[in-house]
Amino acid sequence: MKLQIERPYFEAMVTSFPELASLKEQLRFGDRVEVAFRQLSDAELGFLKDLYNQAGPDMQVRSAQIVTLQRAFRDQSVRFTATDLESLLPAIARYLVADAIRGWMFTASVASRPLPYVVTRLDYTPPSNDETGRVFIELKANAKGTITSTTLRISAGDIVGKTVPEIFAAKGFLKETPELIAAYDDTESRYFAWRARYGHQFSGSGTGFFTEDPNSSHRDTDWSRKDVVVLSSGGGLGRLVNDESILSARALTLEVTGDILGQYLRKAAKSNLYDAEVEVEQSKASIPKGLFCRIPVHPYMLMFHLELHHHVWDRHPHRRNGCPDGRHRRRKVGRNDGFVRGAARGRQDADGRGLRRNHPATALPRPFRPARIERCRHGKRAEGCADARATLGRGHAD
Repeated sequence: MKLQIERPYFEAMVTSFPELASLKEQLRFGDRVEVAFRQLSDAELGFLKDLYNQAGPDMQVRSAQIVTLQRAFRDQSVRFTATDLESLLPAIARYLVADAIRGWMFTASVASRPLPYVVTRLDYTPPSNDETGRVFIELKANAKGTITSTTLRISAGDIVGKTVPEIFAAKGFLKETPELIAAYDDTESRYFAWRARYGHQFSGSGTGFFTEDPNSSHRDTDWSRKDVVVLSSGGGLGRLVNDESILSARALTLEVTGDILGQYLRKAAKSNLYDAEVEVEQSKASIPKGLFCRIPVHPYMLMFHLELHHHVWDRHPHRRNGCPDGRHRRRKVGRNDGFVRGAARGRQDADGRGLRRNHPATALPRPFRPARIERCRHGKRAEGCADARATLGRGHAD
């Protein structure tokens, strides 16, 4: 596993650890350095962890990931061989239950914030003529308005000479720790507070995920469009409007049964191809009530991008209207307020209520002034009489 360290943190590390200077050449290509986790000593990792802690709440998650990775690679539990695949299943169950908090796994990418998943199924498929044996770990989360599911597949070649934490780390996941849970709870509280501010304008940087308008009557057929978009190509902050209120079919499920070993035991009761049935039953009996039941929520907010003019899923914008605590909030903006392209220009309609709604996405916003309907001396509407056509043009209606 590799760490990605941003320029200011790495330059501070080189000052204290000159032996890392050879990695500084990578900064010629960008603003971050990539280094293998095991290449850094405990002292260097501790120094980097302190830098992240001093950087504020946004970087404390990265610090928690480093602590979790250190624990995973220090683990001195049983190392498996290729013939121990089925026995890995009860070992995983015991590992997840030991010191468990909620029964979650977190993504292990240190290049981004960790995302939590709840373990919903542990299963094993014995080898056959058609395929090799495999261990399956099903994970679920509430993300981007739906219940998303991912499955880890572990074969015999993945476990040779590794412990359970190292197997998970190689697959890109880490077991929950108090530090990761605390960082998630802090993020979750801000997420639910901010997503409830429908129509408010936020600022964001980095990348987001392109998505269609949930209420659109048709779908975009541009298959060449990239899923990941840059929120601000100029390096500044992108302007976004919270559009969570238009989600009419959002998944509200936040709980599962917690029976992660039931499917394996049902299959084992009907077949003689399974050898770890007794161990798995013991592992199931040791699972406390309420564990593996809560589905975590990924902090993605549905936003309308005011420069790109389409919807994106943004992962918890770190600033609100240019001010972290929101004290200098701009006015509340609706998603169809001329698509807010002219919001910065301060345009208003005749009643002073802001831009007119429902402009098409490709149209430039125009101040709304009702056209004057003039009548000529013949009593006809002005547009129908040559004598009065000169009175037109005093206003326009979009």
